[in-house]
Amino acid sequence: YHLEQDQSQKQQGYEAQFTSQHDGPFNWVAGVFAFQESNDQPTRSDIFARGTTTFYVEQDTTAYAAYAQGSYDFNDRLTLTLGGRYSSENKDFNVVARRDDGSINFTKAMDKTWTRPDWKVMLDYDFSDNVMGYASVTTGFKSGGYNGRGTTFATITPVDAETLQAYEIGLKTTLLDNRVRLNANYYRLDYDGIQLTAVNPEGVFVMTNATGALIHGIEVDMQAQVTSKLKVNASFGTIDGEYKNYNDANAAYFNGRHMKSSPDLQWNLGATWVQPLKTADLVLSAQARYTDEYYQNQDTSRLIMTRENTEYNARISYEPHEANWSVALWGK
Repeated sequence: YHLEQDQSQKQQGYEAQFTSQHDGPFNWVAGVFAFQESNDQPTRSDIFARGTTTFYVEQDTTAYAAYAQGSYDFNDRLTLTLGGRYSSENKDFNVVARRDDGSINFTKAMDKTWTRPDWKVMLDYDFSDNVMGYASVTTGFKSGGYNGRGTTFATITPVDAETLQAYEIGLKTTLLDNRVRLNANYYRLDYDGIQLTAVNPEGVFVMTNATGALIHGIEVDMQAQVTSKLKVNASFGTIDGEYKNYNDANAAYFNGRHMKSSPDLQWNLGATWVQPLKTADLVLSAQARYTDEYYQNQDTSRLIMTRENTEYNARISYEPHEANWSVALWGK
């Protein structure tokens, strides 16, 4: 199987940003953004023999956005942050399917613009000089596009935008005379219109807005300077994902299935010991990292899933104080 692609792509982007420069209770940032991309990609698939059709695909993307965000300090402890962004993204798509004898099999052209206002609200409160709590709600979107890998007129279809509403609540702390930094948060992600390969409303198996999803979990991370020589770090995170809002035709693809690329549990534990010598430091470090099993594709195939695994790394280095070199031995 051979896939021939001769791609030509160019892009350019511009941004202007304005920020407040005073020490008052209200601080802000605002800006405008523009982006343009041209992408030409002839594609032919060869399966045991040369393919009979070359697909000449062209897509031009033009995007504009304006945004602003401001934070207001009600007092020394309480701050409110509000932000907004308006985005407009256009994609002009053309494909010509040409046979090897030069004749045209089919052509298709589509042009669509996606616009979207997004916003953010965050409230943070300093319970003390070393403990800050926060809560936020944020929206976002991924612009639509086209099923550019389709090989027939019917399978080259538009894909609408994917949207997200994200919630987060957490704590950021510095404890024990600044020797320990401990952060924790809970997050929730509400997706709608996720762009995946499934059955579209016309009954064609293509890239489409296949499903929604609810993803939530917790994250904890810690760094601690235990002694003048020993520093440790640890982190812990969970992902609990569930598909939702898919149609009956896609129930077989999503109902009760685990989300791809979503390990239920991940953790990391590491330590570094710095042993001073007369004219150098001997630095020893080690780390263990665990990742739960997760699927790599939408079909949740156990043949190619990533099994649960723990990775161990260690390193010892000799680092002279008055030199521009060091030497280390490491293993993974």
